[in-house]
Amino acid sequence: MRTNRRIVVLGNGISRKGLPLQRIQAELPVYACNFAYREQHEDGSPFHPDKLFAYAPVVLRNIRKDGYASKFPVYSVGKLNTQQRACPEATFERRVGLSTGGQAVFHACHQEGVKQVFLCGFDFHPKGFPHHMHGNTGGYSDGACTRWAHQLRGFCMTFTGIKFFRVDNEPMDVFKDLPNLIHISRQQFLNRTIYGGE
Repeated sequence: MRTNRRIVVLGNGISRKGLPLQRIQAELPVYACNFAYREQHEDGSPFHPDKLFAYAPVVLRNIRKDGYASKFPVYSVGKLNTQQRACPEATFERRVGLSTGGQAVFHACHQEGVKQVFLCGFDFHPKGFPHHMHGNTGGYSDGACTRWAHQLRGFCMTFTGIKFFRVDNEPMDVFKDLPNLIHISRQQFLNRTIYGGE
């Protein structure tokens, strides 16, 4: 049964490239960021995350221009009037200082009953755009990976009753003393989500 006890959050690092999103979404809610809504499932059908998160006005304008915001849930931290004008259909949450991926994780942690959050594509690569699923589409700040990683560390320290699984990435020093952040392989992730194993 599909519940909010486990949620998948997609960052846009290239480590998540090729994940079977359609099969994953059939089992768990999937949150995604920015231009992920332009991706396709493996059968060619459009990918519509359960919730889409965006921050930069240029991204929000494109989401509205593409007609996505009038059909599917879109969220933004919405600190600036320019963001609200860019996509008035979005739901604006007043959480100043969070990255888009950070907002998605924070939102997931506040869903009733959530126990596990799977983090796919949270690569925090220092070289930025070449290692990003949508790095050439605008709206991204290069070199912000250290700040993003520390945001995730803060969530792990705040939401101690939730287990965070960082998928298909090497451990980082910033996370080494966090008992509720666990690094797992892609196969382990698929086993836990779509194959029903461990």
